Amino acid sequence: MSTIVLVLLVAGGLLGLHCSGKGLFPPEIVDNSSYGCSFNSPGPRLRRVLLLTGAPDPLSRRAVEYTAEELRRIVPEDVRVEYRDPFAVSAPQERLADTLTLLVSAAEPAEAAAAENAGRLSFRCSAAFRNYGGFVFRNWKGLSYSSGDGYYPFKTVTVSVPSGARTAAIRLAARTLAEDCRDTVSDTMDKYRMPELLYSHLAAPEGFPEVPGGTLLQRGTAPDLRCMELWYVPAGNDPAARRDELLAFLQRQGVEPREPERRYLPETGELTAIPLRGGDRFSGALITPLPFPEQWQGRATLRPPACFLLYLMERESAVPAPETVRRLRLQHPFAFLQLNGILSASEQELPECFDRILALPELTLDDRLLLYSHSERKSPSAVMSERRQRLLASIIDRIAAKQGDPSQFSSDVSSLLSTLQFNRRTTPEQEKQLGRLASLLLKIDEKELCPEGRTFFVPTSGRPCVALLIPVPQTASQYCLVIAPGPDVVYPKVAFRYQNFDQRGFEWGGSSGVKSEFGDSTASQYALRVEWTRHPEQGQYEIRIAYTPPDAGKKGN
Repeated sequence: MSTIVLVLLVAGGLLGLHCSGKGLFPPEIVDNSSYGCSFNSPGPRLRRVLLLTGAPDPLSRRAVEYTAEELRRIVPEDVRVEYRDPFAVSAPQERLADTLTLLVSAAEPAEAAAAENAGRLSFRCSAAFRNYGGFVFRNWKGLSYSSGDGYYPFKTVTVSVPSGARTAAIRLAARTLAEDCRDTVSDTMDKYRMPELLYSHLAAPEGFPEVPGGTLLQRGTAPDLRCMELWYVPAGNDPAARRDELLAFLQRQGVEPREPERRYLPETGELTAIPLRGGDRFSGALITPLPFPEQWQGRATLRPPACFLLYLMERESAVPAPETVRRLRLQHPFAFLQLNGILSASEQELPECFDRILALPELTLDDRLLLYSHSERKSPSAVMSERRQRLLASIIDRIAAKQGDPSQFSSDVSSLLSTLQFNRRTTPEQEKQLGRLASLLLKIDEKELCPEGRTFFVPTSGRPCVALLIPVPQTASQYCLVIAPGPDVVYPKVAFRYQNFDQRGFEWGGSSGVKSEFGDSTASQYALRVEWTRHPEQGQYEIRIAYTPPDAGKKGN
């Protein structure tokens, strides 16, 4: 009897689904890609996420509206999510330092990919000011910060659209974009809140002349920017001619192309940029829809957007008054720390400032490491030396308490070694700073480095991870590599490090990463090769290290 009922329910469900017009198959994610990497660390805690329609077509409008709806459900309650259609509503003047602005728009497949993308929808989402590198203070009373825009990747999402499921497909894409945005928001939750007083020195913004044929998407200020504007300009039937018209207009305003076009993201057929500059205060970029060189065309999956995006910025020449910096230090110690204010604190201010920050309950391990690093002085007072020694001891205790979590423990050890500058050859006195964690160090003698490699066996007992210190011959540098296979991992792991140093010991290029295997790599392609295996039954790590000196004939200096 139960079997019959089950069959009837399933059949009824299928019949109901068909009759409702939803189709037999739901939409699916066909492609979900992120391009680029964060070039700025997370800036202030995000107060707001503003989603703008990136193009004036109905599909783009629906996508951004749905993305805003999805995002409101999943971000913290104190983060305001707003949707605005700049093609229907004028852009107001607003403060943008703690706002993440996202442009969402529909995307058309490239001609070569049109057939395989039939029955699909694609969408783009990018931080509005990512294309111009976010905002960064320079020479600003010793303070510095980066905006959340620089931390958001360029996203493309493609979804299948079964018959009768267009709305569901758009919502699926919107939900995917919203989830990625939530991750960006979450990464700023332990950061400082942007103090209002950091806007007190700004002169009244005048704005830029109206761009012919353009739509103003956003206008605002940041603590180092008197005015910042983003314009949308349709490409028209002749994008090259439109580009020349825009450049001529900008040149009449005193803004010139700084260098030839730069090309980004060839995999998507996306973004060609012309950097702009107008004297010492004005800068910007013109993002064009012009096609890439022929050799890149086959790699493009999406057409460039049918518009120009014009970024214009006027830097604020004034800096905060000393009283503003003093108030920041006293009233907003957490912001003062994360804005790197400790670096500029005087010897008289430092002890009180140090204590005020250390008493904050919200400090993370990274914050404590930052405080330790930035409070270093060439000739410290006895008072500050004692304070910093106590702080370092407490940091080591915190890290040591996490030995039961090898992944987090090894990550924290890496952060500590970086703060203590273990990327340069260290003395026994410096290594003693590690206290109980010094037993994790495995120092490799320079004489043991050779192309054919050497094998080292290290007991795992008492070692949740191993911190390898490998000197770079004839330089003052050393590789500092923390390896920590998980407790249940038996298979070998391989670390791959590639760095080249010239005869003076300066690094001139290369890359680094971790790979599961070397594949076709040859000795000429790497400087350092580290392979390791954990042998639980034997209670030891097997670590093999091979070093190939950089070929002086290939330096290209």
